Amino acid sequence: MQRATRWSATLPDRRWVAACALALAALSGPGASAPARAQGAPAAPAQSVVVAGRDDAEIRIELPAHPADADLVALPPGPRADLRFMVDARSIRVQPGGELLYTFVVIAPSGSRSVSHEQMRCESREWRLLAVAGTPPGNASPRWTPARQPRWRLLPDGDAFGQRAVLHKDIFCPGRVAVADAREAVAALRAGMHPRANP
Repeated sequence: MQRATRWSATLPDRRWVAACALALAALSGPGASAPARAQGAPAAPAQSVVVAGRDDAEIRIELPAHPADADLVALPPGPRADLRFMVDARSIRVQPGGELLYTFVVIAPSGSRSVSHEQMRCESREWRLLAVAGTPPGNASPRWTPARQPRWRLLPDGDAFGQRAVLHKDIFCPGRVAVADAREAVAALRAGMHPRANP
């Protein structure tokens, strides 16, 4: 497996240092093992989705808790200035083979949200939808609806609606090499760009 290239700098960017500190505090601090949820809200049962792995064998991927507002980190604005694009920092997981799991949130001007859990391949610039979130009638706990036959799709050069190309190039996969772990991914996300990403 191709490992992420390490970098060094005698004078690191202040935004990057601050982002690293925030990421460490968020992921290593007290209570970091459990995603935040509204006080008194019942915990939703664990869910999972079965997908095809690299050798076409079926694998089961556990779906994370529904994102809390405090864990959402904004991506840089895209061509659609009326939409806000966010990533749930606590949902990020780095997998073997340069793949990442993350929850993606799009917020419309009306406040309505599109919430999806996705997977990204760094080397091949692909992504696939794993599940979408919704709240069933009469149930306060959001639930995931697994996607039907999740398929890998090539990331377009200009993703005006999803900003996934930006997420791949500038955050998760600089130089098509995956970040080493979730802490590195969250630090890059909070800084707005990974130090190895080409401006």
